[in-house]
Amino acid sequence: IVRAHAGAIRVKSAPDQGTSITILLPAAESAPEPSAPVPGLVGAWRGSGTLLVVDDEPAIREVASRMLEAIGFDVMTAAGGREALRIYRERGRDIVGVVLDLAMPEMDGAEALRELRRIDPGVRVFISTGYDDEEIARRIDDPMLAGVLHKPYDLARLALHLHRALDPWRGARSGPEPP
Repeated sequence: IVRAHAGAIRVKSAPDQGTSITILLPAAESAPEPSAPVPGLVGAWRGSGTLLVVDDEPAIREVASRMLEAIGFDVMTAAGGREALRIYRERGRDIVGVVLDLAMPEMDGAEALRELRRIDPGVRVFISTGYDDEEIARRIDDPMLAGVLHKPYDLARLALHLHRALDPWRGARSGPEPP
């Protein structure tokens, strides 16, 4: 993430003295523009079905779950790629989409996405990440990707991405074949 933002990491370590880690990020040239509101979408649009949220950070899973439930989805969660694959193999027919963190230990999002495609080539996957678009493009080569949710995301943006990606496909899903 630091590299994706043109930053650097400095590490100083000495026996019996500890370790100091300094993260350097470039200063912004101007204040960030506030994201434009999405008028009326959160109240007007309701999602349906079950989404699988995959993230190694418990707080992110919890916040994402609450946001998704607030707009009408049922939510299952997984703490990593391997757990997500197990859940998808067992319950894939019930899952309308997967919100998948890109940076996770053991099995990262790119590898989990490839395995999900082997189970169900039509699975709708949203990559959830703090990386910029260039880093995402470097790590993910999937023309079927349903969308990218840049962290931190708010309820309005989350609803907009899901609405755009899921509504055109309603009813077109058959799910994976049983294992």
